[in-house]
Amino acid sequence: MIEQYMALALQPTMRGCRKRSEIVHNISHISELMDAAVWLSSIDLPVRLMAIPEGALQGFTDEVFDWDHRKYVEEMAIDIPGDETELLGRKAKQHGAYIIAQAKAKHPEFPERFFNCAFIIAPNGKVIHKHHKLQVFAREHSTVPHDVWDRWVQLYGENLDACFPVADTEIGRIGCVI
Repeated sequence: MIEQYMALALQPTMRGCRKRSEIVHNISHISELMDAAVWLSSIDLPVRLMAIPEGALQGFTDEVFDWDHRKYVEEMAIDIPGDETELLGRKAKQHGAYIIAQAKAKHPEFPERFFNCAFIIAPNGKVIHKHHKLQVFAREHSTVPHDVWDRWVQLYGENLDACFPVADTEIGRIGCVI
């Protein structure tokens, strides 16, 4: 049986970033918010899950400035796992919690494109799950699996896990939708 726990949905202030190195400013703010939220919220139950909203790491630079894919990949998209997930992983370890976050990220099979990607970091600090956004709206530039469907199917298959993956964890099954 899974022990009861507290899940937190964080609402940080987001600073729009123009280059990858600026993301650390948002992560620093998120880290301070996590510390305060865990301290305040773990009075009765342990905090085991924290969710960070879309845009919290990078902002929405590609939409606001109408950047093309190559520029965004070169100047802003992150690797998952990578430096930014390592910083968040330290917080996951510190608090013994899972962290759900989102970022516009590179994909090794599509080097000139970026995807809007949700991910889960386990309490050991490692990325254990990725989910790529399936639908974009008028101003969003992210690639979605349907844009590269034939290659996506070769890589991930045609089953539900190819588009709706879940992570089996000690606190239950966790999935992400952006």
